[in-house]
Amino acid sequence: MSRFIRRGITKIYFLPAIANLETGPTREEITAGKDITCWPSEISGFTISAESVEVPDLCSTKTKKIPAGETIDDISLTMYEDAEKEEIEETFTRGAKGFIYIMNKGDKPTSKSGDIWPVEVSSISHNYSVGSDPATLTVNFTVPESPVFGTAIPVAA
Repeated sequence: MSRFIRRGITKIYFLPAIANLETGPTREEITAGKDITCWPSEISGFTISAESVEVPDLCSTKTKKIPAGETIDDISLTMYEDAEKEEIEETFTRGAKGFIYIMNKGDKPTSKSGDIWPVEVSSISHNYSVGSDPATLTVNFTVPESPVFGTAIPVAA
């Protein structure tokens, strides 16, 4: 097993559209999106929790459980502000919808490590500090539908 750290390998894109979520984005859809790999200083959320329901019966002293659904956590990206450009603020306006596409093992064509998170920007806020911290802002997203895991990364055109 070849272990790795995400820094320097994982790629993150914000895509305005994906025609087929099950097969994943095309190379053209990735090119039409924005490579935001270098923007985040912190990543939060991107998790799904399973829910279950207890189903007791008289056949056993142990209470059985069955799957009952999933909870998708809200996600956020904290990003470094740019003193000259407002690319983050222009890309992530409140209410903007799109997809965060994560190439977990990098841009390796045909790898099935691509995860698609349908998102809507719920808020964007500047973070303030009186210290020497770098200027950042946080973009919060809701996830209106289930993410798709393990999509194949398309071959370059």
